[in-house]
Amino acid sequence: MLQALARNAGCCVLILLVACAPPLSAQPQSRPPIILISVDTLRADHLGCYGYRSVATPNIDRLASTGTLFSQVNAQTPLTLPSHASLFTSKYPSGTRVTDNGEQLAPGAVTFAAQLKAMGYRTAAFIGGFALDHRFGLNKGFDYYDSPFDLRLSSGGDTGDLKRPANEVVQAASTWIAENASAPFFVFLHLYDLHTPYDLPRQLQLRFHGASYESELAYVDETLGTFWKFLSDRKLFDRSLLIFTSDHGEGLRDHGESTHGFFIYQSTMHVPLIVSWPRGSAKYPERMDRPLELIQVAPTVLEFLGARVPLEMQGRPLLANAGRQPSGEDTPVYSESYYASRHFGCAPLRSIRVGKYKYIDAPKPELYDLSADSAEQCNLYAARTSLGTALRQKLRALSAAGKLAQEQPAVNSEALAALRSLGYLGAGSSESAVSGNDPKDRLADFEAHNRAIILASSGKLAESNAMLEKLIQKLPDVPELRISLGIELAENGPASPRRRRI
Repeated sequence: MLQALARNAGCCVLILLVACAPPLSAQPQSRPPIILISVDTLRADHLGCYGYRSVATPNIDRLASTGTLFSQVNAQTPLTLPSHASLFTSKYPSGTRVTDNGEQLAPGAVTFAAQLKAMGYRTAAFIGGFALDHRFGLNKGFDYYDSPFDLRLSSGGDTGDLKRPANEVVQAASTWIAENASAPFFVFLHLYDLHTPYDLPRQLQLRFHGASYESELAYVDETLGTFWKFLSDRKLFDRSLLIFTSDHGEGLRDHGESTHGFFIYQSTMHVPLIVSWPRGSAKYPERMDRPLELIQVAPTVLEFLGARVPLEMQGRPLLANAGRQPSGEDTPVYSESYYASRHFGCAPLRSIRVGKYKYIDAPKPELYDLSADSAEQCNLYAARTSLGTALRQKLRALSAAGKLAQEQPAVNSEALAALRSLGYLGAGSSESAVSGNDPKDRLADFEAHNRAIILASSGKLAESNAMLEKLIQKLPDVPELRISLGIELAENGPASPRRRRI
């Protein structure tokens, strides 16, 4: 993803609150409320409960102190819409047919929200960023889907109307809960503040020491504290099942990647997952260190409620029998990104993790021992080629079994320009690159394009245009560069032969 998606796409933190968890035999009318909060672009290793000390996150840490911290959870893809689609359907991106921002969830897809609605829940979602706008199909199963983004106001690179801050999302959700708490309800909150560029209001910058990833995180944590108080005042907090996670992390210059989407290293794939169980529940583990996947969240909640987990779900519950023990042996953890392939003419990236070893399938293969090298600095592939080959074969066996087969995505053309103005290229060619370039060899171009988009969004159009034209000269076969320049000229530049040519 690109840097211009103002405090938006990025860290997603999911909190599922299931108040008064009933016995597994409970009837639908006695089912508890559920609240799911996704903080976009949140790195697991930037939370206090995961060992980070540079920024205080007391309200998020509070969950970990009362529940189960899952320390090794990976997202399926480092992009906002595809990751949420996998979260809500418990399917890999190939199964949702959403592998890039700007695509649409398959018409027949059954979401977690739809399943809860069938169980008698009122369902509502409150969205912080345009990347999850209703037009992309994630609204399936929601009675009310609040994504108040007006594309008519997005011209000129002004993306302020295409996102809203965490406090507005929480306020809207709180109002809805207060009006609907008399019946079982499911609420999804999407907080989009951790995405670049960081643009806290000036009065908040004074309090949080400027605008940065960490100051945005501190602001989000404080906002969640306000939400916890709202729930506590209504006697919901202690009686609730809270599930807290994110859709993906953020590069923050690790491996040279400033944002997310291009690579699939742990900096962007490792997400937090904390479950605070309802008061009175049976004893659950305080910590789980087994490698797990984000697609396991939905089946875990369904199992906790005593509901049937649909066979079409590809994830399995995090804990066996609603309970006390991890479910089975280590499951292969799969992740992918087709972003560099679609937009920069590179080979796609796919990875598989089994136990402590993670293999990245790329023209220049990579193998890491995450127990000893969580930052993925020491590539073991040359020294452990046989292990890397075995993991590659396991990855390809998953593909051969049909679990990872790619399908033609559905694209919402109306939204593409808006996504690009946010800093996403959005919905490129549906075909994988045939050149086989390793994304590692195109990182500098990706970062340069990021900077050009940031310059445009801050009004420095001449500098942005010059940077894009230089990239086009270097990479004449990458159409997204021409598209980005063309959009800038169309929205901000005078009519000219050059504009028409672009």
